[in-house]
Formats: sequence, C-alpha cells, structure tokens
Amino acid sequence: MKKLLYFVLIFYLLGITLNFVNALDYNSYDNIKFHIKQNEGFKNRVYLDTRGNLTVGYGHKLSKSDGYKLGDYISNDRIDRWFQADFNTALKCARIFLKNDYNTKELIVITDMAYNLGCKTLNDFWRLRKHINNKDYNMAVKAIRGSTYYKQVTNRANRNIMLLNI
Repeated sequence: MKKLLYFVLIFYLLGITLNFVNALDYNSYDNIKFHIKQNEGFKNRVYLDTRGNLTVGYGHKLSKSDGYKLGDYISNDRIDRWFQADFNTALKCARIFLKNDYNTKELIVITDMAYNLGCKTLNDFWRLRKHINNKDYNMAVKAIRGSTYYKQVTNRANRNIMLLNI
C-alpha cells in the first residue's frame, strides 16, 4: 500500500512539474528569442550564408550599404541591437499571420519561421495559416513538410514541428 501511495504521489508531482515547465518554457518573448537563437547559431564575424549574402550574428543579413566585408568583426552590442530589431519585425509579422488568434507554441513557430524566411515568404504559406487557425496541427505539419522551407532547413523545421505537436 505504501508503494502505491508513493507511486501516485511521484506521478502527481511529476505531472505538476511537467506542466509548470511547459508553462515556463512558452510564455515569454525571451523563450521565443532563445528558440530563434538556438536555430540560427551565432557568429560575430561577417560570413556568407547559404545564398551568398553577407551575414553576421544570429542570421542578420547585411546590406552593401552597411559597409562590412567578409571576416569583419562586429561587436556583440551591435549584434544584439540588430537581433532585437529583426526579432521585433518577425514577431509583428507572426502576429499578423496568425490574425492575433494564437497560442504560445504557434507564436514561437511562426515567429521563428518569419525570422528565417522573412514576412513576404512566410505569407506564401496560406495552407499553414489556414490549418493553424483551425487548430489542425496534423495538416499544419503536412504543410510544413511539403514546403521548400522544410527541404532547405530540415532540422529547424523538425524542431518547429515538434513544438506544434506538444
């Protein structure tokens, strides 16, 4: 009888702990930023991305008018300011995409996709928008898996798919 009571108590506490962790993980912009930073990686020297664009920090695309060249060092403060601006743009795009009717996991996934793809390209995912708005995550996952985005950044896309399936 004692073993059963301990088992029930541990199971109960574990359930509370898992719910608490899930609530903490997905309820703040800091966690969305963390998710994006993990997906992007970090370099404080200018490098070429997969499309040949000069890039730095957490995937910040530089323009020719910025005046940087391959290998230039960029301060972490400058990178943090660029990241915040890029994040704000992606978050605004995600909110519009989701029509302000979303849960936190949807906001994380769509903000990450907006950060990676840009708002214009994200808006081409009309099937994904429809399925997420209908809370049909199975079809949303199919929309992601059937996209060029999935083929280009498979690991990142799979991490986003896992979030939708939680």
